[in-house]
Amino acid sequence: MPNQIVQWTEQEWYKSATSKKDNLDLYSSHIKQAEEILFQDIPEEIIAVEFVNENKSMLNFVKDRRKFGFFNYSGNLTKPKIGDLLKVRFNGDGQDGFYKILTAKKADSNTASDAIKDFKGTIKVISPQNFGFIEGIFIEPKIIEESKLTDGQAVKGRAILSFNKKKNEWGWEAIEIK
Repeated sequence: MPNQIVQWTEQEWYKSATSKKDNLDLYSSHIKQAEEILFQDIPEEIIAVEFVNENKSMLNFVKDRRKFGFFNYSGNLTKPKIGDLLKVRFNGDGQDGFYKILTAKKADSNTASDAIKDFKGTIKVISPQNFGFIEGIFIEPKIIEESKLTDGQAVKGRAILSFNKKKNEWGWEAIEIK
């Protein structure tokens, strides 16, 4: 061995050092950069979060009327919210609506998306159910109550593309009142 290495191995810092049983900490600290390199040839898609189940780390998403479903976001996102725009790399096609993802990160809220739109108009509240519509955009009772909206009021907000299972058709649903 070269003399310099022998000198190092005889020093106190070397003798008192304890080695780790594996390099898991090192690998974990660089996993995001490694995934970006590995998956860079797979295009990112812009999707919108439609529903979040925090207990199961699952979220429903919609990209457009042709691509929508759900996936497990554990290890990729922290606290996603309805209406968040995400840049996602999918691992192939979905199976019965379930997709596997390679990467997912939040996108800028101003990013163009076919699944989110801003709206403004006059609300029509339907009694006694207390839901409403603004130019065809459904406003659920919870939003009407929380925002204290009244029939005929001028309203601005954001809506998400949503599939209505009862009517078997696509429509828009308010997710935020501004």
